[in-house]
Amino acid sequence: MRNDRPTSLRRGHGFHEARAAGAPFISPRSGYAMQRDLKERHSQKILNDLVKLEPAMKALVAETMRVMKTGWLQLPKGHLWQIPPEHCFSAHLLCYFVLFCQPKLAPPGYWEDMAKYGYDVPPQSN
Repeated sequence: MRNDRPTSLRRGHGFHEARAAGAPFISPRSGYAMQRDLKERHSQKILNDLVKLEPAMKALVAETMRVMKTGWLQLPKGHLWQIPPEHCFSAHLLCYFVLFCQPKLAPPGYWEDMAKYGYDVPPQSN
């Protein structure tokens, strides 16, 4: 290939060539969707670390997941949450609810971030 004579033929590998070949158009994801996925992954990591650190927390996580599927969740101190169907399986909310029940196990800076976004912060977390 390297020593072949020059040619005017070019291989098409770009977007327009792919569309001409029949590839479907997939719109790029929004920044909001990518940010939400990053939050979900971070919350999953916090929950995994929490269960590894405290194996007894596995029961609390499982119970919270079961109650979240109903659409309503009662937290300590009278906090009642209505969970929309599209967020019933959100790791971000699950992490928040579990750590709300056990605020001392939250990673450093977690409650400051939650307060910044308008979430309720448990009084014993300060």
